[in-house]
Amino acid sequence: MIKITSDHGERMPTIDGMRGIAIIGVILYHFFSRWIPPANTTLFYPYGDKYNFFSYGQYGVQLFFMISGFVIVKTLETTNSTKQFWIKRLIRLWPPLTISSILIFLSLMWYDNDFLFSNGHKINNLFSSITMINPNILNKLIKTNVDYLNGSYWSLWPEIQFYFLCSTVYFFDKSNFYRNYFIFAILINLMLFILTADFWSRYCTNQGLPLNIAYLGTTINTYFNLPDFINYFSIGVFGYAIYSDKNISKKSRYLKIFVFSFFILIQLLSPHAYQSRKMVVIIVTIFSLFIFNQKMIRVLDNKLLIKIGVSSYFLYLIHEPVGVLMINKLGNYFQDYTFLTPLIVISILIYFCILFHKRVEIWCISFLKFHLLKKKDV
Repeated sequence: MIKITSDHGERMPTIDGMRGIAIIGVILYHFFSRWIPPANTTLFYPYGDKYNFFSYGQYGVQLFFMISGFVIVKTLETTNSTKQFWIKRLIRLWPPLTISSILIFLSLMWYDNDFLFSNGHKINNLFSSITMINPNILNKLIKTNVDYLNGSYWSLWPEIQFYFLCSTVYFFDKSNFYRNYFIFAILINLMLFILTADFWSRYCTNQGLPLNIAYLGTTINTYFNLPDFINYFSIGVFGYAIYSDKNISKKSRYLKIFVFSFFILIQLLSPHAYQSRKMVVIIVTIFSLFIFNQKMIRVLDNKLLIKIGVSSYFLYLIHEPVGVLMINKLGNYFQDYTFLTPLIVISILIYFCILFHKRVEIWCISFLKFHLLKKKDV
């Protein structure tokens, strides 16, 4: 008999609360600010840009990256091998991704008569998206022309790259993981800094070279974009180092706090963050309070917020094309009260995804664990 168990073992309610905050921010961005000019050529919302107050909600993804850095190291500590780690990750990621992709594809084929999300109508995009591999890599390797079925899927590729980096470094030398990870993260930051036109225009007198180097940097980033987000993951990694080790010496603790703060500072000073420093400060503050003083963020322990956080992965995968299409189709029925449309759609999606997590996702994960992992590994 298959024993139905939680997909994360012993869950951390505040982490799930943070996930809830992150996904709500992303949903508000997609339902009010993403599909209007200038970000999009046409208006997808029946209420237009009247409620365009949530453009910064997109940085919920960066909060997800910090949470991922924390959780992945926690997962590695209870994993015996690289193979076991990847099996666990794929068991967690693939069932919701596959189901959400099929639901999105069918929903758009049946109801998206105006082709608001044209990429979601292509069967090739369905199959390529399930691989979680950057479409640019697939297009280069097999000479095809695929794209993400759902634009929100873009964030899965940085996650996969981070999993590869973190698991490789961890199982290479567990005892020196944090030192070795720090070295790699710094090297990645240096690469990102050097492979920019801004660096070469400041420090190189050869005017032809900056263009060549910048082209190289752009080319690399087209296929491997982890450098753009490595600091968010690293904040999570060293946040876990501080959080988990309560009995370390003061010297060791201060060193970890210094490294944690160092990655925050690098991100704040990054030229890529000049438009979003306020949001970086906000999401880093939320995460830092979780590490150092959870009493100040007890609001994150709200039961509904935790339920939303627990189901946030499937909600993230499905909300944008399905939710925006529902808003587009239903909005005209509310006329002067179109602001009610996204609120109703959000409520429906949250309820559906919480139900999906309880009735489908947990069962799928337990079933796959039972068949793919040895009992001692689960």
